[in-house]
Amino acid sequence: PDGHSVPPLLAVATTDLGQEFLGASEENQLRYQQQFAQAGLPYDVWWIDAGWYTMNEVNNCAWWPVGNWRPDPVRFPRGFRAISDNAKQHGARFLLWFESERVHESSQLAQDHPEWLLHWEGDSALLNLGNAACRHWLTDYLCAFIQDNGIGIYRQDFNFAPLPYWRTNDAADRQGMLENLHVQGYLQFWDDLLTRNPGLLIDSCASGGRRNDLETMRRSVPLHHTDQCYGVHAVKLDFHRTLFQWIPYFKEFTLSWDIPDHQFSSNHEEAAADDNPIHTDSFSFHCAMAGAMMPIIDIRKINFDIPFCQRMFAIWREAAPFIIHGDFYAHTPAGRANDQWVAWQFDRPESGEGIIQGIRLTDCLQDTLTVYPCRLDPEAQYHLNNQETGVTQDALGATLLTEGLTMQLPPRSGALWFYRRLRSDA
Repeated sequence: PDGHSVPPLLAVATTDLGQEFLGASEENQLRYQQQFAQAGLPYDVWWIDAGWYTMNEVNNCAWWPVGNWRPDPVRFPRGFRAISDNAKQHGARFLLWFESERVHESSQLAQDHPEWLLHWEGDSALLNLGNAACRHWLTDYLCAFIQDNGIGIYRQDFNFAPLPYWRTNDAADRQGMLENLHVQGYLQFWDDLLTRNPGLLIDSCASGGRRNDLETMRRSVPLHHTDQCYGVHAVKLDFHRTLFQWIPYFKEFTLSWDIPDHQFSSNHEEAAADDNPIHTDSFSFHCAMAGAMMPIIDIRKINFDIPFCQRMFAIWREAAPFIIHGDFYAHTPAGRANDQWVAWQFDRPESGEGIIQGIRLTDCLQDTLTVYPCRLDPEAQYHLNNQETGVTQDALGATLLTEGLTMQLPPRSGALWFYRRLRSDA
């Protein structure tokens, strides 16, 4: 976007009681931003997800009846400008969730423009982006909204399957035309958002990873690449292995569902009732190393290990550029069993630097793993550094290529080694 690579992004979010972000308000969002700053935990994205919009008799207790894209005047009487400006003062972008193509029958948009909607079944309709008047209205409305509220990342979700809406509303001899025109309109809509809002980022969700087609990825990144297995380590690491080969930019959570109080729920009332801290252990961070990361920290409680989080944030910030821009090499087979090692390498040949990561999963009986790095110069000397433990070593490239780098770890732990080629005169 705007001619620059998407940078590494560390995203945070906090809200109060209720489903999704129905408990968010201007007051508590500003307060929680300040608490992150006071804790010395810098972030790049302040995240508000579903449930910020105008409430009505249908959705006063739920986020899903969408189509009223106006901030709730009770909770956000001034819109989002104060929140986005405060995030900017802390060096962060403001992300806001939308589901622009789904329109609930109770919404004002459904009442004002029924001619723009495609119906099938249920209480939601598909906004027809193949209709030029509809697309122009949506583009103008959201561009003004983005600019007025200081939105830096436009997050678009899509929580139902559109195909029956297109097929039902196409004549028998015109099947496929509504779909064709909608997809053209959807891509043009995003192109116009990017053109008219320089520097804007788009996050594609679609119920998690259901719209990661080539044309969508030309315009966006998946900051929420799946709705499944956030904290199931073996499965999500296998997801990562595939994504690193095809879509190298995505976001991951520091979640561990094998820890009882680490379950991730959109019901913040349940989460608030739990007085235990969210665990911020090393293993959770190792299983979340990606180009973007969301550490699961409840800033309301301040009973977690802040210095530890600061160290892991710093390690991730140094590792993330290698993950985004480095050449990827998998050093263990693909798989979703919990009794294995997972290891890979990201190498930047132009600078002679990279990272090697090894993760020993919980049920793995093998104490050690030897990784044979790729693309090293056999004649060069390399410096290796495990920033988490402070252990360093120097080795000849030929030695690493033939004898490998051996990692010895207890179950449910990881190691991240940074390496760099030393100058011949060093």
